[in-house]
Amino acid sequence: VTSALLAAEARRLVHRDIKPANLMMIAGTDADFTIKVIDFGVAKALGETSDPRFATQCGFIGTPAFASPEQWANRTVDVRSDIYSLGATLWYLLTGRTPFGEPDANGNSAAPPVEQLKAANVPSRFSALLLSMVAREAGARPDVHALAGKLESLHRRERRKRTRRFVF
Repeated sequence: VTSALLAAEARRLVHRDIKPANLMMIAGTDADFTIKVIDFGVAKALGETSDPRFATQCGFIGTPAFASPEQWANRTVDVRSDIYSLGATLWYLLTGRTPFGEPDANGNSAAPPVEQLKAANVPSRFSALLLSMVAREAGARPDVHALAGKLESLHRRERRKRTRRFVF
C-alpha cells in the first residue's frame, strides 16, 4: 500500500478513500501476493483548482470511519491524509474496530484505545507506528517515505525473530 501511496504522491494525487474495501489482495506465485489500491474515484490532484461548474459534490468526501480529521473539516489534504486512513485501516484489520469509534460532526473523537492493540498482540513498535499514523494533526504523521522505511524495518525485524526461533 505504501508503494501505491508513493506512486500517487509522485503524481501529486491523494486517494481520499483508503479503507479495507479499496485494498485488493492479488495472488502471485507460491505464497506471495500483492495488495492493490483500487477506486481512485474520489482522488484529488494536489494544487488543483476546481471549476465549480464541474463539481458534483462539495464538503466531506471519503468513508467516515477511515477519513482523516482534515477531510472531516474540509481542509486541504495531502498524502498524510491517506496515511491516516491507512493507519485506521490497519487498526481495523488487526482489532476489528476503528481506532476512534464514531467521530462527531467535526471529525473529533476520544483518544485511540491502545488496549485494543495490546489485546490483539500487536508488537509495541508497530503499535507506536500505528498511533503516529492516526495522529490528529497531519504534521505529526510520518511522511510516506518514512512510513515505507519504518514498515520495511519492522518487517525485517519480525522476519529475523521468526528465523531465530526455528534455528537448531
